[in-house]
Amino acid sequence: MTVQAERQDSPPRFTRFTYRLELVTDEPPRRLALLQRNIEKFGTVSGTLGLAAEVVGELVAVEAMNV
Repeated sequence: MTVQAERQDSPPRFTRFTYRLELVTDEPPRRLALLQRNIEKFGTVSGTLGLAAEVVGELVAVEAMNV
């Protein structure tokens, strides 16, 4: 997982969080889309950060042989 944060200087605060979550899986794209939706809708971290800043992310399937 990689996370980047953007901030503004005045007033000092985070304005955006961008993440990329790489999963070793053979699940079909529709299942990854469902996982992404559930993370955005029910995730504690994304829900908490989302109150303060925009949260944008992506899930990427990675084949086991490439890890």
